[in-house]
Amino acid sequence: MMFRTVRKNIRKELLLNLLTCLQLAAAMTAVVIMISAFSLRYRYYSALKDELNSKGIYSIFSLGQMLDNNEFLDDQGVLSKLSGAKRIIGTAEPFACRTVQHEHDTRILAYTDNLVTAYQPKLLSGKWVSSAAEAEMQEIVVQQNSFGWKTGDEIEIEFYCQDGSMRRYPFRVSGVFKSETKLPGGAGTDLQNLNYSYFYETCDHLAPGRTLLIANLETLKRLDSEIVIGMTGSSLISFADDITDEQLEENQNILLESGAYTAESLQRLQPGNRRYLLRQLYDQFPVILVLLILTCVSCMSSSALTTRSRLRDYAVFYVCGLRWKQCVRLSLMQALLCCVVSFCAAAVILNTIRVTPLADRFYVAWSAESILGIGVISVVYLIASMLMPLHLIGHNTPKQILTGDRT
Repeated sequence: MMFRTVRKNIRKELLLNLLTCLQLAAAMTAVVIMISAFSLRYRYYSALKDELNSKGIYSIFSLGQMLDNNEFLDDQGVLSKLSGAKRIIGTAEPFACRTVQHEHDTRILAYTDNLVTAYQPKLLSGKWVSSAAEAEMQEIVVQQNSFGWKTGDEIEIEFYCQDGSMRRYPFRVSGVFKSETKLPGGAGTDLQNLNYSYFYETCDHLAPGRTLLIANLETLKRLDSEIVIGMTGSSLISFADDITDEQLEENQNILLESGAYTAESLQRLQPGNRRYLLRQLYDQFPVILVLLILTCVSCMSSSALTTRSRLRDYAVFYVCGLRWKQCVRLSLMQALLCCVVSFCAAAVILNTIRVTPLADRFYVAWSAESILGIGVISVVYLIASMLMPLHLIGHNTPKQILTGDRT
């Protein structure tokens, strides 16, 4: 019976209830988009969190400097030169390699195996390159391109080897990513504001004017151990916890002598990492706070209007034996139904954004934090919908309401 009464009340104030649902749906949509934007930025950090918080070195390598030194160092080559180094996560590049079909229009990067598993960006199609343990064949992911390369295609790549020959190997395209996708391989040199975001760049910076291809460094070396490969761009090198500052400084000097453009202690990045994350949070927080305030005010206003228009009905219900608390429960059920409708509308809007060109401008990710944000808005609305009827009804008797002499 209560549900039928709620449904009748909604039909009587259909326009007001629709406007309320639209307000709630808009607030839910905006909160999810903002939380998704922050979670995306945090994902860049969480992929490197263990390395960033360890004792180590942030280093930028240059193939040009390695060529000048006549010594190309891959990940294991770098680690072998350092004292107490445990692991390295970063980007390498095969020297003078090229695709057979478009040799001057492509750049090929190779990610260390731990980076392949730590960071997996969203793809247009297909899947990210497999880890060395899972790889069944030579895989490569490619940037969205004008060559017609798509998931499942085979690309032939020539590699320069230690004996001076060029050797050709086939690779299967496992996935395609957008040109705007942020990928590891950046080389931030602003030491005053250094933070983890410098580790990532878009294709326009990583391969300007060319198409970017990404492979797994470990599977490349397993394919042919004589391929000439050198580290390039940013790398994070972790050391044993008991390493001293003096030993760390010695390792920094070794890196600079071995083809590194810069070598900075990871401890120097940590304040910048915190500032960058807090800045992202501060950018989102005022907007979310304003949205909650606007939602609260609009909810209380619509609840007050709805309650005032229903006061006479509530008085009749009271005369028929329904208590004020049960009348408030009717208002709460109506508000709960509005929340459900608003959530469904927000879900439709958000999922539509994900599959349309709007996804290039608005990142949407369903997560526990997103659901929590929607939950907070719903709770605020439900509380407002419960308090307003209690306030209005509590100041009037059924006789005052029915005779029109209410306060």
